[in-house]
Amino acid sequence: MLIRGFFSYHKQGELSVRRLLLAPITPAPPPAAAARKRKASAGGDRTLDVETIGATFGCTLGNIVGYLEGRGLPAERAYILRSLRTLLLPAAESVRYMRGTDVEHLARGLASCRVVQPQRAALHETSRAGFPRLDHKYGHACTVVGATAALLVAFQVMATVPDHAEHLWKDGSLWKALHQAKKVLDSWRPATVHMLEAHWEALGAEQRALERAALAGYHVWMRHTNPHGPYRQRTSALDGMHIMLAAARAAAYPGGELVNEYTQAKLLQKLQEMAPHEAQLGAGHAHVEGWSVTVLPLAEIPESVALVTGGRRQPGADADADADDSESGVTSSSWRTLSSNASAFSHASQDSLGTLAEAFVVNSVT
Repeated sequence: MLIRGFFSYHKQGELSVRRLLLAPITPAPPPAAAARKRKASAGGDRTLDVETIGATFGCTLGNIVGYLEGRGLPAERAYILRSLRTLLLPAAESVRYMRGTDVEHLARGLASCRVVQPQRAALHETSRAGFPRLDHKYGHACTVVGATAALLVAFQVMATVPDHAEHLWKDGSLWKALHQAKKVLDSWRPATVHMLEAHWEALGAEQRALERAALAGYHVWMRHTNPHGPYRQRTSALDGMHIMLAAARAAAYPGGELVNEYTQAKLLQKLQEMAPHEAQLGAGHAHVEGWSVTVLPLAEIPESVALVTGGRRQPGADADADADDSESGVTSSSWRTLSSNASAFSHASQDSLGTLAEAFVVNSVT
């Protein structure tokens, strides 16, 4: 589990992290060197040979949408899908300019692939109440989103409600959740005796992204909430969350950097040195040539659902999505005015993950 529900409205009460096996991107069989065959149970004594192109440790798109919806907003689901794509665009752009063995794994976690068909039925969240049925034109419920990306978009969408942003910012919930998620993956063990080396590499890439994002978010939060610091009286919760999310995203997906297990310590050191000045890891590297990845980030969330500035919709762009939601008239402003009806905090929110703070400070400097 990545996080439980923070507020009372969540239709799905938690985000569940899984090792998700990735289906080939095209119907044609992938090259033998890139594909992996896994035996998947089909019931009884039958087995199926299933082609995969690796694994990602994260959540399904349906789980994320189910977690974020429940406020009763007009065309809420369509808005969430637009938001997810829009919020992941900066990370997708940064991946183009990253180098190293982690890049391919992180790119696969940016809504690039779907879960293989035989595994979908085994995911408990797909059978729970609140797991959405998505119109295929606007995304597939079993699209894969890595743990780091899932947390970043979940917090950014939740923080669009001012009262909720106030709580998340005051508590430092984002960096604490990222840090806790890293600990969850640190203790992860495979259900089988053997796991492919490529899957271990995917696990390591996600762990390192979470660690970088948590450290960046922590430094921003400490600097802006320090009662003796320069920003304490000027930073609102909405602005603070925006700054922290941008820094965490830039650290998780640092454009222009070499990203692998051997450069992680150097990247963390850079973050420590940048902390007093709030520089973002990877900033200023837009012209550095990256390495080519074999997946296309955001391929599973069509560009037609991209968020339109100012809350206006493109003519005809979301008619089916509105029909699926049985409502219409989505506007971004509606997310900023709904605070009184969904302000009750859940048990997880009240706990505030507060016990993580001391451990994180120790880990970040050792």
